[in-house]
Amino acid sequence: MNRSTGVMRMHLRDKFSYLILPWIICLGSFAINLIVGGLVQEEKGFYSGGIMSIFIYMLVTGIVVVPQTIPFALGLGVRRSDYFAGTASTLTILSFIFSAMLTLFSWVEATTSGWGIKLGFFHLPYLFNGSHIQEFFVFFLIMLVMSLCGFIIACFHRRFGKTGTFTMFITLFLLGSLFSLYMTFYADWMAVFHWFGDKTALDLAVRTIPFSIIFAALSYLFLRRSAV
Repeated sequence: MNRSTGVMRMHLRDKFSYLILPWIICLGSFAINLIVGGLVQEEKGFYSGGIMSIFIYMLVTGIVVVPQTIPFALGLGVRRSDYFAGTASTLTILSFIFSAMLTLFSWVEATTSGWGIKLGFFHLPYLFNGSHIQEFFVFFLIMLVMSLCGFIIACFHRRFGKTGTFTMFITLFLLGSLFSLYMTFYADWMAVFHWFGDKTALDLAVRTIPFSIIFAALSYLFLRRSAV
C-alpha cells in the first residue's frame, strides 16, 4: 500500500499536467463558447460540446502516463503491481475530482440560466436526467472508462511494442469495417440507433462499468508481463 501511495504521489507531483492543464483547456473552451453565446443570443439556447475536451484529456493522460513514468518507477524498485495500483488509483481519483467539479459548474450553469445567456456547456439536457447526483455518476463513469481505455493502450504498447500496437489497431479497424459493412448490408443501423435512443445517459454510463473492469484487469496483466 505504501509503495502504491508513493506511485500516486509521484504522479501528482506534476500538478500542472494532472490538475491545472486540463482545466486551462476546458475553461478556455468554455470562455470561447461564452463569448460566442453572448454574441449569438439564441432564444432557444446555445449548446456546446466543448466539455468533451476534459474527457479527451483524460484519455490522453491514460496513454502518456505509462511511458512517462514507468521507467523511473521501476528504476526505483517499484513493483509492477504497485505501479498499476498507484496509477489506476490516480486516474480514478482524478476522474472523481474532475466529475465533482463538472457537476458543480453544471449546478451553477443551471441556477444562472446558462450564465445569463442560455449557454449549455456543462449542463446539457441529455446528461442531466433528474438530479445532479446522477449527473455526477454519468461524468465519473464516462471519464473513468476513457482514462482506463488510454491506460490499457499504453500497457498494451509496453507489453507488445510498436508492431503489436499497430497490429492491434489494424485488427480493430478491420473488425469495425466488417461490422459496419454487415450492419449496412442488412440495414440494421436503425435498430442500433433506437436502442441508444431508448437509453438515458445514466443507463449508458452504467454499462461502461464492465469495460472499466476489463480494461483495468488487462492493463494489470500486460504490465506484469512487460519488459523492463
